[in-house]
Amino acid sequence: MLDREAVTKFLSGENIRCRDVTEVTNKICNMKKDGYSALQVLADFDYTISHCRFEKERMSSSFGALERFSGMSEEFRAKTRALFDHFYPMEVDPNIPAEEKIG
Repeated sequence: MLDREAVTKFLSGENIRCRDVTEVTNKICNMKKDGYSALQVLADFDYTISHCRFEKERMSSSFGALERFSGMSEEFRAKTRALFDHFYPMEVDPNIPAEEKIG
């Protein structure tokens, strides 16, 4: 079972804004308990769908929050950084047609 204390600590971090830590902790623990077959995810890793700000300060994307989470291994950090470094320049390059970016 997922460690509730670790989840609560993570959600209380200085870069995380969470209105109700207890409620979100319960949801995360329930997702873990229910298993991956009951999970559906829509992730906006790079602000393409949403723009998150708190008191006019830009907050971490979900990608950034995962990258900074101390529970992630150095291997995870290295692989995700390499993927980001490869794909992000293409994503923001206005000279690459959308068809080429998607294909």
